[in-house]
Amino acid sequence: MTTIRRWMHDRPRWMWVAAGLVVLALVAATVVAVTGEGDDKTEVAGDEPAASTTTSTSTTVATTTTMAPTTTDSPAATTTTRPAPTTTPAPGPVPGAVAVVRAGPGGGSGEIMVEWEAVAGATGYRVLRSEAAGGPYAVIADYDVATGHATTTEEGIYVGSPTGTSYYQYVEYGEARVRWFQVVAYNAAGDAPPSAAVSGSPP
Repeated sequence: MTTIRRWMHDRPRWMWVAAGLVVLALVAATVVAVTGEGDDKTEVAGDEPAASTTTSTSTTVATTTTMAPTTTDSPAATTTTRPAPTTTPAPGPVPGAVAVVRAGPGGGSGEIMVEWEAVAGATGYRVLRSEAAGGPYAVIADYDVATGHATTTEEGIYVGSPTGTSYYQYVEYGEARVRWFQVVAYNAAGDAPPSAAVSGSPP
């Protein structure tokens, strides 16, 4: 009976002891559990297959590279073809002087007419006029054989070749006075010497 009373008196102490034992038991269980897990991990790690060691032999393949020879680009040779020099054919000979020339009154009042025969090789004729026999003479008309066109320095002058004839005429309309004339044949090569001077006056 005394023992029971003592136990009852010491019960709080025993309760704390019992609680401590329970705590220790729980701690021990936890340690065991943790240790078991660690062992499992160790075992798992132990169960992993050992890493295999592979010995590989490296094979070197010799490669032969053929390099094309290096060439330096050089400009292509340029051939310059020069055009042949343009040559102008030498002109033919200068035509001869007008040999046949006549002067006199024209068909109408106040007309003076000059006529001359064609000269071989002439492409045109110039008519020169002067107020005196010894000159000076000046060009009064120019006639182009190819075109039949006459250029004159004053009005009232006709120059041409009558149809169906081989001669040329110069006719001027003006004052009733005596004048002297010369005719010069020409072509691309130059002028022929002037013809002899002839005089003409209106009727």
